[in-house]
Amino acid sequence: MSLRILDLEGVVESGVSQTIVKRFNGVDIYVYAYRGGPRLLCVRGRDLKTAKAEIEKLKLTDEFSSRLAQIRRVEAKVEWADPSGHVPREERGVQIRTLVFRYLASPQFERLNEATKVTYRQHLNAFSAKFGAMGLRQFEVAASKRLIVAWRNTMSETPCKADHAIACVSRLFSWASSNGYTLVNPAAGIEDLHRANRSDIIWRDHELETLKAMSNSAVGDLAEFAALTGLRQGDLLTLKWDDVRDDHILKLTSKRQKLVTIPLTAAMKAVLARQPRSRPQVFLNTLNEPWTSDGFRASFAAAKKRAGISGLHFHDLRGTAATRFARLGLSQADLARIMGWSPERVERLIQLYVHGSEADRGMLERFNRLSQQALVPNSNFSWMPSEPIERRKRPPTPERADRSIDNIDNRHR
Repeated sequence: MSLRILDLEGVVESGVSQTIVKRFNGVDIYVYAYRGGPRLLCVRGRDLKTAKAEIEKLKLTDEFSSRLAQIRRVEAKVEWADPSGHVPREERGVQIRTLVFRYLASPQFERLNEATKVTYRQHLNAFSAKFGAMGLRQFEVAASKRLIVAWRNTMSETPCKADHAIACVSRLFSWASSNGYTLVNPAAGIEDLHRANRSDIIWRDHELETLKAMSNSAVGDLAEFAALTGLRQGDLLTLKWDDVRDDHILKLTSKRQKLVTIPLTAAMKAVLARQPRSRPQVFLNTLNEPWTSDGFRASFAAAKKRAGISGLHFHDLRGTAATRFARLGLSQADLARIMGWSPERVERLIQLYVHGSEADRGMLERFNRLSQQALVPNSNFSWMPSEPIERRKRPPTPERADRSIDNIDNRHR
């Protein structure tokens, strides 16, 4: 007869749950903290009577009692710590497929743009197909993170897709937490698989000109405007003339709901001047209709293929614009305002989007301008201060004064 007592995680209801499995060489009895909960005991006996007797004996041990009491303390902490009943018992048992259905019908999901909805539905339906029958309570234990990571790892061949799936699942549990279904988010803090940094991948001027030459003006103008403004594809397709002011663009982004302010340059105004004003949208397709996401994506891919361009994405035009802005010497606050970045994320996003050598080139150009200014006759510019800086001496402390006197005495001895 073999015995195995497992580590305990989770919460318990009243009593324990027991399962009997008959095998060709004996009987196995499994004891759980509750139905569907963590397993406490596993006993294998020659027959049912022997196994039951051993189980009853183990239930009387101090080790079993202390472990069961530990779980009940955890239950009391989770279930009754909030007197307002923020997380009722019945809601913590909601199945994952039900939770997914409720989230997809929620106002929070409806506020997302259509492209994001498609991605969320795809990944959440896959998550529901895998774990739909499990209860939300089973994801309140630490071990549930391993299940989610194992599911994510089945998509390791496409790491970017795998990370998107985890982001969608994390958003699901975050919504569940904010709506009182659970207290934890087991998908939070899972390390990304995809670590590509595309800051060194930007569109060069000749590549953008080649794309424009091999595409119609509807695609070419939109790509050029993306490289000038840094707006995302979805925001460009929905950009309206009401968003365009005399000297700037004021646009609420669809991804982060950030209000961006983009100063209008002469190059931007030239692109806008070529667009018809027959519709509220600024950019229209060749049929003089507003672009659809799928329609523009297909047209852009065809134009890239005709131009012989590979390894560059439309989103890289956003990094191209960020690099140009950084080369102009814009401050981090101005860059965040134009790109729609949060102030606390500016430094990391600059590393992600801005091409380092191009930004350094801008720094060198500004340095050279200052150098030329320094060489101009009768210029007030100077690299050095006009008056010598006197070296300040620290007033001696009593300890330093004592040490100085001791040194003098030692030299005269």
